[in-house]
Amino acid sequence: MASKAAIVAPWPATCSAAELAALLDVSARRIRELAQEGVVPRAPGGRYETQAGVRGYIASLRAAAKAKPTTVDPQVAAAAIDGRQQRARLARLQADRVELEIQRERGRLVDAREIRTAYVTLVTQARNRLLAVPGAAKGHMPHLTVDEVEMLEELISRALEEVADGDDEDDAEGEP
Repeated sequence: MASKAAIVAPWPATCSAAELAALLDVSARRIRELAQEGVVPRAPGGRYETQAGVRGYIASLRAAAKAKPTTVDPQVAAAAIDGRQQRARLARLQADRVELEIQRERGRLVDAREIRTAYVTLVTQARNRLLAVPGAAKGHMPHLTVDEVEMLEELISRALEEVADGDDEDDAEGEP
């Protein structure tokens, strides 16, 4: 590998403050300040050593970066942590939502509102049909008296009330 001294630079050995400033993207005044600090070496005739100036400037930037304090403002750190926590929470919620959609598509998850509506409809239909039994019985058995039809209505009404209250008396009586 060639040594640094053997590398031929594509720029002149010396340059003016304005030329070096343009190369380093700083002002000519900053070049003069860097020369006073010993970062950029001067050449005879009020010029600056180009290659050594670039290397010195890069070395000063590296040193400044290493010397920077690593302390972080607690509010900035808290905001960064809070932001990460919020993003993590959002990611978990999105994953949960996708999981629910998959479960719904596979038929393992149903909408509670739909089930409730279907259940209420089913129970209402069953109630209405049961309450219609005494009238239908009278139509099929004309010999039934009004008292017998009313007794059927009362028995059915009582049974519906027990079901609504959650009573299991008939179940307990019918078991051995």
